[in-house]
Amino acid sequence: EMIDVNINSEEAIQIARCMRRDWMNARASLVDRWRNIEFVANRLEAQVDLVFDGDIRTRPDASNPFKLRYDTGNLRAGFRFDAPIVRLSERNSYRETLINYQQAKRDFYKFEDSISSGIREIERRLDLDKSQFEVNRLALGTALVTVEINNLELEAPAQAGGPSRQTGLSDQITRGINSLTRAQNSVLSTWLTYEIARRILDFDMGTMLLDENGRGIDPGPIDSMTGQRAAEALGIELDCQFCEGVTAPGF
Repeated sequence: EMIDVNINSEEAIQIARCMRRDWMNARASLVDRWRNIEFVANRLEAQVDLVFDGDIRTRPDASNPFKLRYDTGNLRAGFRFDAPIVRLSERNSYRETLINYQQAKRDFYKFEDSISSGIREIERRLDLDKSQFEVNRLALGTALVTVEINNLELEAPAQAGGPSRQTGLSDQITRGINSLTRAQNSVLSTWLTYEIARRILDFDMGTMLLDENGRGIDPGPIDSMTGQRAAEALGIELDCQFCEGVTAPGF
């Protein structure tokens, strides 16, 4: 039997957006690039500095070099104005920061798209395996019936004066057993493919749990509450805006 997976790709992507650590890091890196724009832009603002400069000297005929007189000093005051239009290096840095942010944003979108595409592909694989498993199970039942009929014909007594029932029956039995073996292999292969896809979905959503030996724990049935169960097991508080869909059944 197949363990049920009752979750659509949108719900799985919402859980991954909240639970995956690499997604959190990618989002934080993009925010850092965005914050850096304002930091670099501050260097482009106009700047006005008040300047005060002065000195105190001794009289030319004074014999004591430490006998300072205020009436021999000078005091100067003024201001310096630095306009943004003359800040070439700062302007180039600001443009470079804008370019880096756009590149980081495209990289983040590419990262999101790759995860979303992978989860949607897994969803299609799971649906296909479910349907294929039922088809293979019907084929297995048909192969079993064929083998049973051949066995009954083999055990049936031959009619007196009639043709032998075993003429060509050995070939039918061989073909029936081979068909049964292929049907069994197909059922097992489809089941294994489904189980692998189910574990990959659990990993892609960021809800995979590990035991004390570092091996993955079977998540059991996967549904819209898998993210909340994993968060409770890991001791994670779902209190961010990206986790709202994880705690709300049905999203």
